Amino acid sequence: GGVGHLAVQIAVALGATVTGVCSAAKAERVRALGAAHIIDYASASYVDQKGAFDIVFDLVGDRSIADCLRVLAPDGVYVSSAGTNGGPWLGPLPRLLGAALRGLFDSRVRVLVTEANPADFLTLLELLDERKLQPWIGQEIGLDGVPAALQRQLAGAVQGKTVIRFVGDVLSR
Repeated sequence: GGVGHLAVQIAVALGATVTGVCSAAKAERVRALGAAHIIDYASASYVDQKGAFDIVFDLVGDRSIADCLRVLAPDGVYVSSAGTNGGPWLGPLPRLLGAALRGLFDSRVRVLVTEANPADFLTLLELLDERKLQPWIGQEIGLDGVPAALQRQLAGAVQGKTVIRFVGDVLSR
């Protein structure tokens, strides 16, 4: 997905051995991004794997936190950024609040919280310059294509990021 494809590249650039969890259709793409191992979520679950992960970076939130903790190395960390149990009104909020509360008592559980940090931006720029970080652009559209693009995105029909070209559109009017 949009965050996962960048997370794989950043982790690999920082020296991690990455196991990507994705559909079979995206397996080769995730491998090309640098993942050493692939788990097809339609046929296996990462929470059923033998062995221990140093970090579980959960961008979906469809497994219990307890299951995720079971596959961690003794000093591993579970990072939650999403959840599926809040429905259309609350979205990931119940999962993230649960993870935040659990994190008060278990140092292995963290909720992804971001803040603007100039040093991090410089690191990302270096990775971009070195071609170690390459955003995956799935489609480019003009402003008039936004409604249709949103429908394709919601239907899961777009792989990669959608880039909206609007400067030329606005300047030409």
